[in-house]
Amino acid sequence: KPMTYQEGRYQDMRSGRNPKSQDSTDFTKAVLGSLAAHISVIDNNGHIIAINEAWKQFSKENGGRSLKNSTGVGSNYLETCKKSADRGDEQAKEAYDGIIRVLSGELLQFFMEYPCHTPTRKKWFMMRVTPLGGGHKGAVISHTDITERKLAEEQLQLHTKELERSNQALKDFAWIVSHDLQAPLRKVRHFISRVIQKEGNLLSEKFADYLNRAENSAESMQGFIEDVLAYSRASSQQLEFKQVDLNHTLNLVVSTLEIGIQEKNATVSWQNLPTIEADAGQMHQLFQNLVSNALKYCQKDIPPFIQLYATQEDEKVTLVVSDNGMGFPMEVAERLFEPFQRGNSHQQGYGIGLATCKRIIEHHNGQIWAVGKEQEGATFFIKLPLSHPHKDS
Repeated sequence: KPMTYQEGRYQDMRSGRNPKSQDSTDFTKAVLGSLAAHISVIDNNGHIIAINEAWKQFSKENGGRSLKNSTGVGSNYLETCKKSADRGDEQAKEAYDGIIRVLSGELLQFFMEYPCHTPTRKKWFMMRVTPLGGGHKGAVISHTDITERKLAEEQLQLHTKELERSNQALKDFAWIVSHDLQAPLRKVRHFISRVIQKEGNLLSEKFADYLNRAENSAESMQGFIEDVLAYSRASSQQLEFKQVDLNHTLNLVVSTLEIGIQEKNATVSWQNLPTIEADAGQMHQLFQNLVSNALKYCQKDIPPFIQLYATQEDEKVTLVVSDNGMGFPMEVAERLFEPFQRGNSHQQGYGIGLATCKRIIEHHNGQIWAVGKEQEGATFFIKLPLSHPHKDS
């Protein structure tokens, strides 16, 4: 006849067993046994009083030689760590000191990461020590496998180093362009100019045309080199954030471009631009590129009119730069800010100026976009935060 629950409970009571206590113990063992982490419980003197199946399995896999994981019930975990520390094992010393501090109440929690490689596989674990709860003295020690995260971190470090090498190559390229290409190019332009000035009257119309074309090509190449250098600096420059008065910045830009503005009979108009936290040099480059772009792509026989203003909402400002130039079809609007792209086939240049603007805006945690229509002009919108409280560079 099967025994009922009440009859079984009665027999447990007569034999002195507490069924509730037994159920609780079995449940605790089941929970510990199901955990993937290697867990042991030590008393206040460091003796191991309980371990789970994962702890046993790890010790077995390591041939019982792992100084942090091979100890079993009854052995002293602290003594094992101390012996290893006395032999010069720095990780064992760190573990020993951390456990002592938790047992003494100095720390509420201690954890450390350590390698546990085998001849065929890399492995890492995190050791965590917490006080034993329920009014009991002692601590719970767990070792969790963190190999997957560590391998991912190694890959990230490799990619980071590769990126650093790539950035250094970009800087080296910029140096070569600046010093090894610009100097001979300036010399070529100088000698072409000398020939035209000194011997121009002696040259046939055909050869004079050849020299003029060569001079224009050299000038165009120098402009391209300067654009590439600006793009390189915008990509790798260390930024210095401070309060920048954009009215002052635009004044400097207009002064720099004064000759080009006068030659085109252009008007540059702005009012009440804000002061924002930004890199002053890059803000100067941004405005110079946008104004230069409007001057370069103006319509024939129509004086350029370039207008700038700003709107502010919450902690962000939107700068608007509009012109009455050649404009562009909206289907090319998104790729305008990629290197070597132009608004339309009639435009000259190498399409690096707006790509540089995009890099600058990205470094300032902002956005830039454009709206245009062919033969009616273009409008650029730049949204920037007023400040960068968490910006480190």
